[in-house]
Amino acid sequence: MKKIICLFLLLAMLSVSLTGCVRVVDKPTDTNLEFWITENVTDYDFSEYTYVPSWGAWVYYGKDYSPVVMTLDGYPVEPEHCVIYTVGLYPDESSSGHHITRIDITDPDVTFYGITLESTDEQIIAAMEKHGYTHLPEEQGEFGIRLYFEDGNVTFVFYEDEIVIVAANTNKLQILY
Repeated sequence: MKKIICLFLLLAMLSVSLTGCVRVVDKPTDTNLEFWITENVTDYDFSEYTYVPSWGAWVYYGKDYSPVVMTLDGYPVEPEHCVIYTVGLYPDESSSGHHITRIDITDPDVTFYGITLESTDEQIIAAMEKHGYTHLPEEQGEFGIRLYFEDGNVTFVFYEDEIVIVAANTNKLQILY
């Protein structure tokens, strides 16, 4: 019996080490985003959303947004202001659950943590640090980055005209697509 229990515990630890622990980030109460980073979702959640063809992930426009036109090869031309959700396997490519792994925001009306694209740098820094994110000024200036924050699990990149929120994801089994 002890051997079975030890084997079970060993398998459980191996499973956790391969896939990692799922850390779901609580959705801010003051956001008008439909979904939040690391939120567990299904394809049914997006049944009324516009799908964007992609490799290795599901990509959708937020509910109130749609492409301006579709190109001949089936790819959308994004509107000036929109929200795009990327749904992938999280926290590892070998995981079975689908989560929001990236949010791209170009709509200045979108708010979270009391900030928007039009917030000042000081307002953004204060709000992000209040919510436990570390401001990394050494990342600023690269590729047009205005402000950069992370907590080891989620990264927030503020550009002049876009906010990108990305959940850290691993690929411990080296899965290729």
